[in-house]
Amino acid sequence: MKKRSIFIGALVVLCSIALAAPAGALSEKDWRKQADNVCRQSQTLLNEDASTIPVDSTGNPSAADFSAFMNDVVKPNYTQVIGSIKALPAPSSLKAKAKKMLAQLQKATNAISASITLDELDKLFATPTKTAKKLGLKVCGQ
Repeated sequence: MKKRSIFIGALVVLCSIALAAPAGALSEKDWRKQADNVCRQSQTLLNEDASTIPVDSTGNPSAADFSAFMNDVVKPNYTQVIGSIKALPAPSSLKAKAKKMLAQLQKATNAISASITLDELDKLFATPTKTAKKLGLKVCGQ
């Protein structure tokens, strides 16, 4: 789909992290704020790209278009989210939970396939979403 927009989005996320993150660990509040900002930017990019997918009279994309969106947009987007959040210097009080969430998110991202359905996608991301909520993330935990 729009690989260029993914690259630009990833660049924006990385630059915002580089400019915002201090050399040492962030406070819990700042880490949560920055992690949620990564997820917010990711969601914005996904929504923009999703709006360009052609849909049929029932409002659904073709299987081929949905598959392409999953592989060409969603999977690279989540890979970028993982890298961006991993780059945030988490406070020691959140490190273990953040690492657990990122591992769960990586597992779910790796499981995205060309044949995945929306229901299967929701199930894949249920566990990392629950962990994100436990971490106090509002946007990442939606």
